[in-house]
Amino acid sequence: MMHDLLTDLLRDADAAAPPPPATDRLAEKVYRRARTRSRRRRLFAAVAVVACSGALLWSLPKSMTPSQPVRGVAAIDPMEISRLRADAAMHLKVADAVVSRTRRRAGTTQVRDTPVSIESEREKAALALLDHGDRLRRDLNEVDAALAAYRRTVELFPDTRWAAVARERIARLKPGAAGPNPDLDSTKALS
Repeated sequence: MMHDLLTDLLRDADAAAPPPPATDRLAEKVYRRARTRSRRRRLFAAVAVVACSGALLWSLPKSMTPSQPVRGVAAIDPMEISRLRADAAMHLKVADAVVSRTRRRAGTTQVRDTPVSIESEREKAALALLDHGDRLRRDLNEVDAALAAYRRTVELFPDTRWAAVARERIARLKPGAAGPNPDLDSTKALS
């Protein structure tokens, strides 16, 4: 009931109010005001830059040459300079880490300088599958699972160099071969 009364009251107030006055060239006035504000901002920025530059130049010593030490400033030890450089390098490294962590959390990635080719990604995937088979064989002594991983490498990526390595390992691990060879892990030498 109260809601209806308020609604009626607001309708009556809207009906009693006169229409807003029509202004000529409203868009032109808005554009002019925005242009004036933009000019003021640019002028203020220019004045601020000139003032900061003047303050900086005023604060520098009048005659500053390498042969004349500045009065009131002690000579800096070379060890101190190297320490300051190391500190600066450390701070820069920390800042880079923070920026990269922030980008990772935001889900953004940097664009690589070189485009990623499909062929190189296939090579990486084949190597990962081959490495998985090696770990199964070497760490868990799961020869059957390792053979399955090698066969999967050959099946999915037959034209990669890692498929050739997988074929060699399958041949060596087959029953009737000389037995598992501990020197099968040649991926590190090939990569």
